[in-house]
Amino acid sequence: MASPHVAGVLALMLAVNPDLTPADIDQLLAGTHPSTAQRITRDLGLPGRDDLYGHGLIDAAQAVIVAKAVPGGGAQTTPTGSILTVSTASFDFSNFINTLQIDITNSGIGTLQATAITDDADWLTVTPSSGTAPLTVNAAVDRSGLTDGVYTATITIATDAGQGSPTATIQVEMKVGGPTAGNVGTVFVLVIDPETFETVQETETTFGQNYAFTIPETPGGTYIIAAGTDRDDDGTICDIEDACGSFPEPVTVTPGQDRPDIDFLVGELASPQNTPSERKGVRGKKLRRLH
Repeated sequence: MASPHVAGVLALMLAVNPDLTPADIDQLLAGTHPSTAQRITRDLGLPGRDDLYGHGLIDAAQAVIVAKAVPGGGAQTTPTGSILTVSTASFDFSNFINTLQIDITNSGIGTLQATAITDDADWLTVTPSSGTAPLTVNAAVDRSGLTDGVYTATITIATDAGQGSPTATIQVEMKVGGPTAGNVGTVFVLVIDPETFETVQETETTFGQNYAFTIPETPGGTYIIAAGTDRDDDGTICDIEDACGSFPEPVTVTPGQDRPDIDFLVGELASPQNTPSERKGVRGKKLRRLH
């Protein structure tokens, strides 16, 4: 099924830029195009290209944006130095996301140093401010004291890339106020053994329940709490087509003790945005339901 999906995305790219060549497409997929630091794929599995996921999950909206921005007709080039690539060109924190992550990678050869990672808004903080690729940058927003409305900012990444553009920018949007819940369908909440990744307990919740959930009594121990949809009804949550999330830290269960503090974000996996909950222990794992 991957081939027709990618063929459809390439058709969209050619519709907005008919001058794109196979060499352009190859370099955009790999994140090595000399005209842009933006990726059109979202890395999956091990960092970088791997035999299971290739260059990752192609993002149609991002691919069309990049296709419009780059000149077509480029020749295939072999990397001769470090090349800056970033995981996304934009962030939307909406009115409920507090932290998102940027992956900075070197798609060329040698070493890539991010010399300055900055933002231009008081309500936005990025850390770290420099480092060596591969590097994950946390972007966090603080809505304290802000009036309701839409806020925008820009994150700028400066590097010593030896090939292509040495800088990249990420456009940021954040909202204050308004409704905070969305309907992703039925969500299954799993209690998972962190050693075997076997599910030991399960419950489900819906939008009509405000996604509140109560997990049946669970034996004492330390567990991962993950939640997600099962839209293809294959008994596995958090596949590519699903919404997914997990509590950011392992949870210790004591017999007879309630844990009312288990609260975390569930979001679409097919988004170019990275949330910390997605990266804590569940990414790339098969999370199987009990029923």
